[in-house]
Amino acid sequence: MNGSASGTEPRSVPGMSRSDERDVVRRGYDALSYHYRSDDADDGQYAPWLAGRDEAGFGPSFGGR
Repeated sequence: MNGSASGTEPRSVPGMSRSDERDVVRRGYDALSYHYRSDDADDGQYAPWLAGRDEAGFGPSFGGR
């Protein structure tokens, strides 16, 4: 999606590419989500999904759990 609801271009950070900006936002969301998750919580109902994600290469080394 290009632009905002008002039809103007979104602001960008000087010197950063769009993918770098997206990465910063993604890492921020990830960090915030871990704040709300107990460190000792098990995978519970998400275990099969997490296993599939890990097998697909999107596990801990990709910034996952």
